[in-house]
Amino acid sequence: MMKKVFSILFVSLVNISVLAQGGVEGAPVSVKTVPSIVVIGQPVTISGTVMVNDKTQSLSMKVQNPGGQAESFTVTTDIKGIFTKTYTATSQPGWYAVTITAQDGKGAGTDSFFVSTPAGAANSYLNRLNALQAQAQRNITAVLDRLSTFPSDAQLEANRQKLQQARQRLHELRTRMETAGTGFSRLLTELSTVPPATQLMQRHHAALQAWQEEADEQIPQLESQVQQFENVSTTCENINNLTETLSLISWIMNFQGNFAKILVNIASDKVLPGAVDRMEISGTDLEKETKKLAVNEAQKTMTAAVQGFDEIRGSITGLTGDVFQFVSKVMYAQRCVDLKGPATLKFTANMYNGNLLYWKYSVDLTGTLVLRYEKNADLSKPSEITGEFEGFRTRYDFWEKIESVEPFPKGAVILKRITRTPKVVNASAISNDIALAGRTVVPGSYRVKVKGKIINNQLTLEVVRSPLDYAERTEHNKMYLFMVNPVLPVPVIKTFAFPIAKSRGIVVVGLGENYVLPLSKSGEKLSVRKTFTNTKELGAEIKLSSAVSINISN
Repeated sequence: MMKKVFSILFVSLVNISVLAQGGVEGAPVSVKTVPSIVVIGQPVTISGTVMVNDKTQSLSMKVQNPGGQAESFTVTTDIKGIFTKTYTATSQPGWYAVTITAQDGKGAGTDSFFVSTPAGAANSYLNRLNALQAQAQRNITAVLDRLSTFPSDAQLEANRQKLQQARQRLHELRTRMETAGTGFSRLLTELSTVPPATQLMQRHHAALQAWQEEADEQIPQLESQVQQFENVSTTCENINNLTETLSLISWIMNFQGNFAKILVNIASDKVLPGAVDRMEISGTDLEKETKKLAVNEAQKTMTAAVQGFDEIRGSITGLTGDVFQFVSKVMYAQRCVDLKGPATLKFTANMYNGNLLYWKYSVDLTGTLVLRYEKNADLSKPSEITGEFEGFRTRYDFWEKIESVEPFPKGAVILKRITRTPKVVNASAISNDIALAGRTVVPGSYRVKVKGKIINNQLTLEVVRSPLDYAERTEHNKMYLFMVNPVLPVPVIKTFAFPIAKSRGIVVVGLGENYVLPLSKSGEKLSVRKTFTNTKELGAEIKLSSAVSINISN
């Protein structure tokens, strides 16, 4: 029955036994390698946990190198099931696979890490930087192309020239960072032959890896953003897309600035050449001095290249910011009108087994509804309108009685329930300047696109898909049940993952697939004030209900 509604994950098996040193049969092993990318010769920490019964446990560890050869080790947990090992045989570049097997041979966990050459590590970071540079270039070009479709005037032409200047400065920035990258790659290569200096360099790698991970998350979203310019049917949505794109260009510039700061820290790290000075480098005196000089020169090259980065970046951000103000205030004000105001959605999902309710949750989405239409539109005739619901999840409640439908071992006693619910964040004060990039990382944030028509005194709305509809994020409510069987008094843990409706789905249920709202007119004043409910059944097992409140006006 449960499998029809959600997938259940077993953290430990129902039939368990105590092993000689405290292991729980079939218990899974969690494994993590840090760092996930490392330069040749640098150590990797392999750590994790396994379920134990207040006793240590011996685990088998296997590390397979890129050539297919495997090393085996035995590691011992503490009484809490925590283990750690430092792995140092990182002489070959490529992927290393790590497998940890529990002492019963059933539970296991895996992870991997990548060993890179110094030049390869530098290229990995620089490739992300180039991808961001290319995305900023695409965004500027897309905005310029769209601006060229509007009737020309002096203000518009002046702002197009500002964007052209920003594009030229972006090219200068790319050239400068390529030079810095050359120095960066050279520095890593030189230091790779001086072990203490390489170890010191690893802390900078940690900062760069964190930056790269965030870049990998954001680049696909930035790439999809340009797609918003396709299939836009109204002038006002067109202008809105321009402002969103310009705000993202500023975000890209600031994100690149984080990379430059790390390079500055490396370039100014006085310890690195000092470590070289203290080393007994093999070779002639000339070779030793040449090595020291190479490290110092590489740092100087990086310093010279990075200098001026902030000035160029600030110039690009300032120029695009000027165009943003022009588009959002002048062009938008000349051509468009907003219907805007608070919009809240209260959503409840009930799960049944026959007539028995065994699981339910409720969510509040609090934010705004913004709808746009052209200023000179004749509203006595059908007029297109576009916009979005945008805001945050501000409440989440959860209830369950899972034992009423899930068979547990006979005689089992539930000792404790632990529930991990999705986060609730009311971040309504977040600046619009970071709305598209910044809000995506706020738990429970949503931005659901809608379109419709104004016909006489009625507004028809429907939910539409968008490349930047980050309301499509999947989340789960997790619950852990701790129980014990009196016959064999060993704790058993079961984990349940309860899926939560995506915010876009909540809005769809709230509005219905095509909802009609009454539109009040008083001269040029338009307003929509409406509170309504909707219900939806997905078979006999799932019943959904919602209450929507909208209060918008121009």
